[in-house]
Amino acid sequence: MTDPNVEPQKGWEKFDEVSLKQVTITDEEESPKNKEPMAKEESKATNVKEENIQDPLQNNPRTHSDTETKPSSPGPEKPTYETRSPPISPVPCMPIIKPKPIFLNVNRLEEGVQRIAKASVISDPQNVNGKVLATVFPDNLVCDWVTPPHYDAYSMPSILAIDVPTLTGEDYITTIKTIVEDYRFKLYSTIYARLIALWMVFWILSLVVTLLLSTKGGWPVMIFCLVWAVFLFVGIYVCAMIRRRIRIALNHVVEKANKLIVDRHFLTGVEDRGQLSCHKVVIHFIRFNVGECTAEVIKQLKIQKSGGCVFGGNGQEEPNDESIEREAATLILQYSQEYVKSVVKKRLIFPSKPLHGVSSYAPKHCKTQMCLCQFIDEKKFNAKPKKWYVKYI
Repeated sequence: MTDPNVEPQKGWEKFDEVSLKQVTITDEEESPKNKEPMAKEESKATNVKEENIQDPLQNNPRTHSDTETKPSSPGPEKPTYETRSPPISPVPCMPIIKPKPIFLNVNRLEEGVQRIAKASVISDPQNVNGKVLATVFPDNLVCDWVTPPHYDAYSMPSILAIDVPTLTGEDYITTIKTIVEDYRFKLYSTIYARLIALWMVFWILSLVVTLLLSTKGGWPVMIFCLVWAVFLFVGIYVCAMIRRRIRIALNHVVEKANKLIVDRHFLTGVEDRGQLSCHKVVIHFIRFNVGECTAEVIKQLKIQKSGGCVFGGNGQEEPNDESIEREAATLILQYSQEYVKSVVKKRLIFPSKPLHGVSSYAPKHCKTQMCLCQFIDEKKFNAKPKKWYVKYI
């Protein structure tokens, strides 16, 4: 068998095996005629080598049949080469492939594909809870201190339709109409902030008229002044009671409206910014995710119903989970009006300096102010003892 790595030479002479040991073989000089076929065979061999380069590790090992000798055929045999691949040296530092720039697909945005905004609840609830998104003002300006305010329910602020999750137009119209068309809201917008002032003006005018008509004076005028003073304070107390009833009635109206938008992470509230003008009653919309606050309120209710016992029981029946969830949702909606009003007036912001005082609460679901569950905990579960007259005002 001939060595495949040695080029066959046509000029070799054939000798017997016996005489091969005693004779030295010398290559004859190739004639120019023999060089041309040799060059052709070398070019063919290099082409075959380039086509058959493969990874030797991927080839199957040679079997015994491959190593067997094949019968020699007449004529020169073509050399066979073992497939080899160039060695791969380790690369000390791989090249950094820069990512291709991603261009904005305007067509997807025009088709209304949902995207997450920076102020979205989905991105970071702690940063957006308590953020005032829109304030709705009344649109009538004539005789604002006499006529009740009027609101255009079909004029929706654009921010409510941009900030994700958005508020649909139907929900906005229903929310505004639920608040504005209720008689309890009309009483609040026209009487609440002006009731005591009207009473004092009316009663002072009655005193002035009485004094002008009674020119003689005497005991009747003195007795009338004493009775007038008593009725003045009684009237102020009655006005305070009426104001309290109006405020509670407004809380029920806002609670009814928040049922429609709380699942979209919105809360609404009403604020009266005027003393004489009726057209300064505004409606606020804030962003708030009540999911985490509801879970905290449920924990507080379970602790309260179990008598403060966290582990084990105290002989009482375990409260039903469904009833506790309903009660927690009711508390969230019940305190929503007062919470929105306090947020807008910046009453719940944590002190940033020791000079401003110290808060008993730390940031939980809001970044810089008390969240709704902390507000409920302060007003209901851990309420401070109040004066005897507070519950009547």
